[in-house]
Amino acid sequence: MKALDVHEQYFKGPFGSLFSLLLGIAAAFIILKFLGILLHTETPVISVVSCSMFPELNRGDVVIVSGAADYDIGDIIVYRSPRVPYPIIHRIIDEKNGRFLTKGDNNPAPDGWIEPSAIMGKAIFKLPALGWPKILLLKLTGSLDQPIELCKPNFNISK
Repeated sequence: MKALDVHEQYFKGPFGSLFSLLLGIAAAFIILKFLGILLHTETPVISVVSCSMFPELNRGDVVIVSGAADYDIGDIIVYRSPRVPYPIIHRIIDEKNGRFLTKGDNNPAPDGWIEPSAIMGKAIFKLPALGWPKILLLKLTGSLDQPIELCKPNFNISK
């Protein structure tokens, strides 16, 4: 069977679009798993859904996350919180007794102390605006209560 025949068989006709979509989803899943292994984290890619880290990170940015052996004051980390069902990405502003105090750069107050076991990784790179499709999908499904608007400073920003 020639390559052209395979293309005609699987990518044309009534099921061609569905097959292409499923193939794309499978490829994205494999790439995410590979990135997770390479970067030592279960969540290597995060979409920023709020303005809490503005101007460093804007709503809609995609952040690449890497697991780390240690974290320092000033690092932007991703962590799990029992208060919300999605990961939070904020900056470490203090460390005491092995725990970390975090705060969004655009928030007026710290989040509270978190345990190192809640940390998923450290932000290492951002891709501006690539997370908007996810934000729109979350908004359409009712999974996101944040407004869809561009970020602005909430107060006099200090790190």
